[in-house]
Amino acid sequence: MSVEPLDRLRAYLSQATLPPMKLAPKAPQLPPTGHHSHKNNLSMTPQHYRLLEKMYQIEPSTFKSNVKTVLNMHVNQNKIQMLDQEDVENVTIPCPPGFQLAVSPPKKPANLEQLCRWISQFPLDSAQAVMHNVFPQTEDWSFSSIRADVDEDIFQSYIWSPTATTANAMGGPGSVTVFVQPPWILSQKDLESFAYCDIIECMNEDDRAYAYVSKERLWAKVWDECQRNGSHYFVLTSYYGWVFGVFTAGWTIGLVTDIIRGDQTNPTALESLVYWLISAMGLEGGWEVPEVSEEPQFVETPCLVGDILPPDIFQYGRDRQFLLAISRLS
Repeated sequence: MSVEPLDRLRAYLSQATLPPMKLAPKAPQLPPTGHHSHKNNLSMTPQHYRLLEKMYQIEPSTFKSNVKTVLNMHVNQNKIQMLDQEDVENVTIPCPPGFQLAVSPPKKPANLEQLCRWISQFPLDSAQAVMHNVFPQTEDWSFSSIRADVDEDIFQSYIWSPTATTANAMGGPGSVTVFVQPPWILSQKDLESFAYCDIIECMNEDDRAYAYVSKERLWAKVWDECQRNGSHYFVLTSYYGWVFGVFTAGWTIGLVTDIIRGDQTNPTALESLVYWLISAMGLEGGWEVPEVSEEPQFVETPCLVGDILPPDIFQYGRDRQFLLAISRLS
């Protein structure tokens, strides 16, 4: 017998894997299993301002145990039942046969924009609903898309922040930035390379030219965007795979989880996402960034084209090479 997800929310979170997503026939071909895409051509080069020195893995067993413990602590059915029914938000991930939830998935994605509809409708909307139902103090927090930049055809992002709007999503303490790349760009092998990368090349004192490899470009992009948004906590996903990460107070060290598959349990991607929001907001039991010997520093990252020009000046994506050239002017 199936029940409403909110009637057994903790059980739902532990069972709600992401709906299977097939790509549209017109979607770019995925790389062979176990191979890199060799298409992650993000517009990133080594820069003096980028302080990232070292990356470490969060122990998988510790992460798994913490997710379970913290959600068991906070997702209290009595708390849910006390909510005014008009204030309750519904989750959106189907979870048959145990839970009744009629949801129509978006069309099969053929591009990044269509993929983002799957990301937004299922994991992001569901995590937002859980946070609002379990933590009423987060009512004014939401996920919002961030204005695209020169890499918009292969890289999009959302931010969890208070009173976020599409036009002006602001980060800061408690915020989480979610980065999305399509699986034909960010293959499982590419995601593994990102998660297991432990260092990126620093700019040499003599300014000797150096070209990042794919995993370094991705780390540089994530670091720049998190620093610009003021988000120490971040998520990187292709929908099929999820990595949860955080930067230390001084932005010199990054820590990331192993890959959480969208179709796995113990923990599910949804459980992990809710736990990461709890952690970023400093709620009880959340994962705390280890203290390291570093001084927090102010970093002025280069502004984006969209930061200095009115949004109606350019239609992003129409001329990526032109925008890319402008963004590199200094």
